[in-house]
Amino acid sequence: MKKIFPVSFSNLPIPLLLIGTFFVIVPIISYFATANEIRVSPVDYMAIFKSFSLKNYALNLLAVVVGLGLLSVKRWAYIVFLIFNGLLILDGLYLLFKYGTTVKFLGNMFITLFAFFFILYFLNKEISTPYLTLIPRGFRKKWRIAIPLKGILTDNLGNQISFTTIDVSPGGCFAKIEGNIQGEDEYNLNLEIDSPWQVKAKVVRINGQNIGLKFMYFGVSDPLKKELKDFLESKLLPRYNIKVNAIIKHESKEYNCLVLNISKSGCFLATETKIPKNEKVDYSYKLFGLNFHGIGRISWINEEGSYHKPKGMGIAYESINNRLVYSLVIRIIMYFYSTDIRER
Repeated sequence: MKKIFPVSFSNLPIPLLLIGTFFVIVPIISYFATANEIRVSPVDYMAIFKSFSLKNYALNLLAVVVGLGLLSVKRWAYIVFLIFNGLLILDGLYLLFKYGTTVKFLGNMFITLFAFFFILYFLNKEISTPYLTLIPRGFRKKWRIAIPLKGILTDNLGNQISFTTIDVSPGGCFAKIEGNIQGEDEYNLNLEIDSPWQVKAKVVRINGQNIGLKFMYFGVSDPLKKELKDFLESKLLPRYNIKVNAIIKHESKEYNCLVLNISKSGCFLATETKIPKNEKVDYSYKLFGLNFHGIGRISWINEEGSYHKPKGMGIAYESINNRLVYSLVIRIIMYFYSTDIRER
């Protein structure tokens, strides 16, 4: 199965998973649609199959093959899929001139628009690259952050190669190495983050002195993955400039502060209050009339008023009420508020 589906279904982007699955089940959809069109019971399979033309059989078979190819990240399936959807678009344009804006044309145009958006999605670099690269690699499902982190790769013989990351995500990194490396090999990888971090890594891409590395975790709940994800989120995710009053509580004392920016996983407070790093506090503030509160950890302290910010401290959320609502608010804010680039 690994040779047929080299990339785990759990690592496929959801839209790709849905599109591939849809193509696989096209014959089932076609079967029931035909039964409805010729007004026979779905149980009467002989009548339904007899109504299928050779073209119907060919298109249904092509859909299944392409769907399986997309799910197994095959280059040929990617190319056939783009050609197939391109033909659908041309057919839609042809029907526009032939029938005008009739009911038949409108139904076909609905399919044509889907084909157009499918092509746009699959031309996206993050989707197309795994299909076109010579070395099998996964998809960047979420985010990847440009940051130079030092690290060391150690092979089975104890040989070490230094590297500096170009960008990093919880699932892997792209890095510049100082030496030669072989593809498909697994290494012990040490990365310099806040605490010693080591994981098995596999080379999935080679581009001159730059390589792509996939981190080999023991399942999706591996604490190493969570540790790296927390590090990246707490220090590097975009923060959005917004000013609201906040209250924090620490050791039965209450302090009034000003939130200057927020992110998916934390916020920065302008305050003269000094609370030691890694201490936990209760926080509370309002966004658009909605109250958000929870427990946070002091992730960094800006004692000197550096980084173009006043004195204050950063809080990493350990818990927050209405997390789903907060995520929706962040999505709204990202379109209307400026981003604060983190210099740290």
